[in-house]
Amino acid sequence: MIFLLLLFDFRNLKLSFVTLFPLVLSFASLFGIMAIAGIKFDFVNIIAVPLLIGIGIDDAVHINHRYLLEGYGKIDRVVEKTGKAVFLTSLTTVIGFASFIASIMRAMRSTGIVLSNAMALAFFFSILFHPSMLFFMRERLNLNIMPWGKSTEKH
Repeated sequence: MIFLLLLFDFRNLKLSFVTLFPLVLSFASLFGIMAIAGIKFDFVNIIAVPLLIGIGIDDAVHINHRYLLEGYGKIDRVVEKTGKAVFLTSLTTVIGFASFIASIMRAMRSTGIVLSNAMALAFFFSILFHPSMLFFMRERLNLNIMPWGKSTEKH
């Protein structure tokens, strides 16, 4: 369903597909960290799944829109401008969920650890990996990531 929404928004199969990569990497990394740390995936910290989906996609979507607005050769400007907003929203979310870590209840502490890590991973992959993928696709491979029906931009 998320992919269909991305396809409706961007009207480009390649861009919609690459927008999912930070989310997939965030989930894989989160489950890896949980396994290494011995944190079980239970009914309390399962709340991380919808939150990670929402925020993980949200960050990448904002970066995509800014890149489409700025255009070819402006990935540094995209990261500079949109990266600040993505950083601030991610930071406040991580701090909010990290406040659960101080709880005396084991379930709340586990949820705080999982959610803080999930949001930090979503930020990391959205701000470092995703712009580099956009840059590589558009400016190195010269793939068209513009919406269907819109002419490619000149460079």
